[in-house]
Amino acid sequence: MPIDIVKTELLVNEKREHIELMDDYGSSHHVYIPVLLGSTRQQVLQEHVTLMENTQAAMEQYATAHGHDLTAQKAAGIAKKQALLLAKKS
Repeated sequence: MPIDIVKTELLVNEKREHIELMDDYGSSHHVYIPVLLGSTRQQVLQEHVTLMENTQAAMEQYATAHGHDLTAQKAAGIAKKQALLLAKKS
């Protein structure tokens, strides 16, 4: 259940970095880090990744407990994430 960084950009006019994280279901989470707080970047990212991991795990537990099949949604989300990661490398 990895959470991946699918996009990063430095918003020069705003003096902050925009980081887009994505879970296995294709759900995006946007993190903004002011450049003046750059020394805390890794800590901030880890906090957001942990939150997303916990939320995804809770959703999967809920789905299992209530008879929902997330197989198709997860496959589509992983494909979406992989496409964004490939585009990021280009």
